[in-house]
Amino acid sequence: MPPDESTIRALHAQMIDRLVQRGYIRTARVEAAFRAVPRHPFLPGVPLERVYSGEAIITRHGPDGNPTSSSSEPAIMAVMIEQLAPEEGNRILEIGAGTGYNAAILAVLAGREGAAITVDVDAEIVREAHDHLDRAGFASVHVVAADGWNGVPARAPYDRIEVTVGVWDLSPFWVEQLTDGGTLVLPLWLRAGLQASIAFRQQGLCLVSTSVEPCGFMRLRGMHAGPERYMRVNGWMADLEDASEGTTAILRDLLRRTPRSQPAPDLPYGWFTWLVLEEPAAIQLSDIHDYRRSMAGIFDAQNGSLAVVEGQRILSFGSDAAMLRLREKLSRLRPVDLRALLVEAVPSDQPVQGKDGWVLHRPGFQFVIHEGTREGTRARQPTSAPERYPSANHR
Repeated sequence: MPPDESTIRALHAQMIDRLVQRGYIRTARVEAAFRAVPRHPFLPGVPLERVYSGEAIITRHGPDGNPTSSSSEPAIMAVMIEQLAPEEGNRILEIGAGTGYNAAILAVLAGREGAAITVDVDAEIVREAHDHLDRAGFASVHVVAADGWNGVPARAPYDRIEVTVGVWDLSPFWVEQLTDGGTLVLPLWLRAGLQASIAFRQQGLCLVSTSVEPCGFMRLRGMHAGPERYMRVNGWMADLEDASEGTTAILRDLLRRTPRSQPAPDLPYGWFTWLVLEEPAAIQLSDIHDYRRSMAGIFDAQNGSLAVVEGQRILSFGSDAAMLRLREKLSRLRPVDLRALLVEAVPSDQPVQGKDGWVLHRPGFQFVIHEGTREGTRARQPTSAPERYPSANHR
């Protein structure tokens, strides 16, 4: 027998209650929008208990078996919408249509005087999102089949732009289509294993972050996706800067070997954020079959060496080069709170000399990352494991 409406309403309410209790939903307007939009119409055929469990649900895979679309974990949806801070009457553009669920919530927040537009490069995803939105009573959402990198200029400008796929760089079209004082929120790949959902506002030629939150998203598809950063190797998903064929072969060989083990030092929460920003050769490995299991450290392909922290131990494969380098880095690390970082996006043709902090160079923009303190960041317990975050999915 199909569940009755009271059961659906109860499951939906329980999911939203958890998001509020855990601090992902922080404002009354966002809470009301989530309560106004049930999730199950956007995931037909998925058991209700799973729909309202709050997990990310993969809805489409590519030929290589990797996911290409999903219904994001409602926790990260809530976090990003809180960062976006939509107001009644806003025009909102979403890059990456997914199932249409996020766009429906944005439509509620925009209200009758505003507008919600969502765009996706995959025509089949666009068709499904349109059907879901129509059946759920949100036919007013404009669903566009196009390359989201270009935005949707025909309906610009936008007060808010939310990018719901992981990106390596900023599109100048998003910046051009944003109103003065508008907000752009996107999941930005910083370095291996480290993504952050960053809310930006324009300041002159630059964009400056107003909030930074941890996240994990599938990457943008198309010609602007940036270099490949993920590889499947021996039952692991590896995140690293160089995912070339030659590097893959070296890593595959190393992971076949029996590792040497030694105790790891006590590591505070935030150690991996610091390591990734300091060390271009950082790597994170996630078990393909159990994403609760992960390792992180340094991969030195040139010297045939890998060293990673797993729990309370350091595992070393191949030569000792990576292990010695990792030990040296860990001896002088300082924990970095990702949420307290300040990020500037500077056009690539503008100088960044004299700016303190880490600088990541990309074709369109340079990202200058500063350590700082930000009010309202949530306290974390120390851990020796790489940080795990709410996600669209884990690759």
